[in-house]
Amino acid sequence: MLSDISLELAYRLQTIKDSRSFDSHPGTYLGILFLGSCYFIWRLWTFTIRPYLWPQAPKQVPYWVPSPSSDYTRRSHEIFSVTVWGEKMYIVTASDDVARALKNTHALVFHDYLIQLLINFGVGKKTRRLLWYEAKPDDPLYLPDDLVTPRQKSVSYLTEEVYRQQLLPGEKMDSMCKVFMDSVKDTLQWHRLDFCTRATFPDSRRKQISLNALCRYTMVDAATRSMFGAYLHKFEPDIVEHILGLNDSIWMIIFRYPNAFASAVNAPRSKIMDAMKKFISLPEEQRSEQSWSVKTVLQAQDHVGIDLENQASILLILLWA
Repeated sequence: MLSDISLELAYRLQTIKDSRSFDSHPGTYLGILFLGSCYFIWRLWTFTIRPYLWPQAPKQVPYWVPSPSSDYTRRSHEIFSVTVWGEKMYIVTASDDVARALKNTHALVFHDYLIQLLINFGVGKKTRRLLWYEAKPDDPLYLPDDLVTPRQKSVSYLTEEVYRQQLLPGEKMDSMCKVFMDSVKDTLQWHRLDFCTRATFPDSRRKQISLNALCRYTMVDAATRSMFGAYLHKFEPDIVEHILGLNDSIWMIIFRYPNAFASAVNAPRSKIMDAMKKFISLPEEQRSEQSWSVKTVLQAQDHVGIDLENQASILLILLWA
């Protein structure tokens, strides 16, 4: 590959000299030579010299355009890395490697990723400071009745602890599971399967359904109701379809796809955000169907002064995650 590039570059330069046009445009051709040399040196260092000097490091895969169909490791499940839009990503596919990576909490931290995720979802700088602010007893932002994090950790830590308690076995989890299962049972009623029906039969006792559509809709609908009750559905009847649309194009938010080309994700996100803001604006006594985790997180956010727009963005992340 590198030898081919060198031969091609030499051939181009010889052609330039033969055409006697080099003397008339020396700057242009020197610029081409400089850029070609920089590319040659970068590629030689990145894909040849560096892997040789550090053979234990994850292999950087050479490519012009990354393709999801490419089998870079030839099914060996070797850890490798790719660079996309200036960011290096490490791909781990072997279950043993994944387990070791998750256990290595010193090397693998999610704080920077979480910060970037908040930024991508539109959470402002002031709100991000409030999320990690640890108040003292004489501070107005101190939570005197905080039974979740009695050591007065930040709101971000409180949110993590709240969901840990919500999803561990116990009364809180049982309550959430009941709403989830009731929603699943209701969705699976025969007369409510039109959303996933692909063909019907004359005897009306058989339907051809899409298992993919059935599972996607049922899980998203049940998860949404278990967290927010029926409120988001009341404010936006097509809330499940919008969440599914968001999930399908969420990569545009994760990788900061330009807004001008991201209508596939911006449209459903806008609809969900509108419903979220209406839900948050309800008095707490009118949100009795919400889960304990959503109620507690909103109370903490209200106490430290996070505004409506940023509250909605944070809840959207929690719903998506």
